[in-house]
Amino acid sequence: MSNCARGDMSGGPHIALFPNAGMGNRMPYLRLATILLGRRCRITLITPRPTITTAEAAAISSFLSTYPEFARISRSTHLIRPMLSSASPPLSAVISDLFAASQIAPILTDLHLPLYILFTTSVKFLPLIALLPKLLSDPSRLNPSSSDVNFPCLPPLPVQSIPPPLFNPGHVFTQMLATAFPAFQRAKAILMNTFEEFEKSTLTALNHDRIIEDLPPLLPIGPLRPYHKSRELTPKGDYKTWLESQPVDSVVYVCFGSKAPIGVAQIQELGKGLVGSGFRFLWALKTKISLDDEYNDKDQETKSEDVRELLGDSVWHENGRRGMVMSSWVDQDEVLANSSIGGFVSHCGWNSVTEAMWAGVPVLAWPHNGDQRVNAQVVEESGLGVWVKEWGMGSGNGLVNGEEIGEKIGEFMRDENLRERARKIGEEARKAVDAGGSSHETITKVLKSL
Repeated sequence: MSNCARGDMSGGPHIALFPNAGMGNRMPYLRLATILLGRRCRITLITPRPTITTAEAAAISSFLSTYPEFARISRSTHLIRPMLSSASPPLSAVISDLFAASQIAPILTDLHLPLYILFTTSVKFLPLIALLPKLLSDPSRLNPSSSDVNFPCLPPLPVQSIPPPLFNPGHVFTQMLATAFPAFQRAKAILMNTFEEFEKSTLTALNHDRIIEDLPPLLPIGPLRPYHKSRELTPKGDYKTWLESQPVDSVVYVCFGSKAPIGVAQIQELGKGLVGSGFRFLWALKTKISLDDEYNDKDQETKSEDVRELLGDSVWHENGRRGMVMSSWVDQDEVLANSSIGGFVSHCGWNSVTEAMWAGVPVLAWPHNGDQRVNAQVVEESGLGVWVKEWGMGSGNGLVNGEEIGEKIGEFMRDENLRERARKIGEEARKAVDAGGSSHETITKVLKSL
């Protein structure tokens, strides 16, 4: 099943947005939807049904209530073709996730509709996906025992940065990515959630030097700015009040995303490190992968007791004093925008990177899996943050002890040069999306072409 939500704005093109499942995938589409609404576009948002988590459903429902230009109807997947062909007014284009694009591209070709792909990770990660079929055809080029994977006219990518499933041609994730590349070739352009200056060298190599054949233009339209959220999605808890009472740049924010928890031993060492760093901290702690509603505070008292037992009294003693540990959902956009936040310890999911970029907050990269190590490299190369490459996430990747973590966080939070570089990146990011900026003008050109 799929849900269809329509934003009714007269005078502009009618664009369908077709994200994949999962909040990490959908968030950029919701942000893009608000930007396009502001440009007087009519928007149809098509989402898989049922949603994977109740948190995901809550976020979409909140989005629709905040932006009443949208109405909501349901359609079965096999009705996507007639839905697209009978849209009124007729569709001007479809913006799709890569995986969804591989399924709907033939339909769009038949309907003579242009396809744009919104790629929701870094530009630096894209060549790995675009060249994956060629890499898989020559095992010597994608060899886990070598030190690097080489690309034409681009810096080599360390083997440690490659997601492990890609070394296995039979892995379902690898097969999905390899078969998705033809969708790239069918797209009119690939929209990137970044801005020109942030990943300039890679964008130049791919757009102007044309190092990958049949790759459509990459159009940087980001960072896709946070949108206003309705009050019903505002998380409960005391962390907002606590943050407001802290000095400027005094708090380190720690979050490793919502889907990839770290091991118990590493959690305990990180707690020791935060206390030992001497700095205030806000820690959004995810202890397990769950399909429960992350926005629902039921059983929060029990969860807090579990977290207290996990962290131990020495860490929990600081809770509400020099630090805050939150086992429920926090509004990361809002946290990073708070003047008390002086640094962000992050797994480097691309949404988190662009949110730090937008807020001008420096990042201490601690990647876990997927595209995160490549993104961490982008963070370091851009000057937005630093990356301790030796750090793993426990469970066979090496346990990082609390003393080392504390020393590094202290060094990171005292680095005023890094903080100033991050602030400048934040200023550049906002200029890029303001009227006349590079990302703003790129979106203008796309809409004019439609």
